[in-house]
Amino acid sequence: YVYGGPGAIGYHEFERFAFKLQYGLGFEFYPAQGVSLKIFGEQNLTFTDELDAMVQGSRDDYYWRFGLGLQFYIGKR
Repeated sequence: YVYGGPGAIGYHEFERFAFKLQYGLGFEFYPAQGVSLKIFGEQNLTFTDELDAMVQGSRDDYYWRFGLGLQFYIGKR
């Protein structure tokens, strides 16, 4: 799957907020009925240079996020 869109992030102990854009790519595999395995990666582009409490350079802060998960489906599908 492919996803993307706008969002917001709280930083400095949620005293400040910044808008961000995120996009990512993932794969979900169903090895058995009612169970799925998911792996994904995304990039988050923020509109501030203060996330790490240091303002330096010419670009705003950004970060990557990767995940691996196991999901169980309970009930009828």
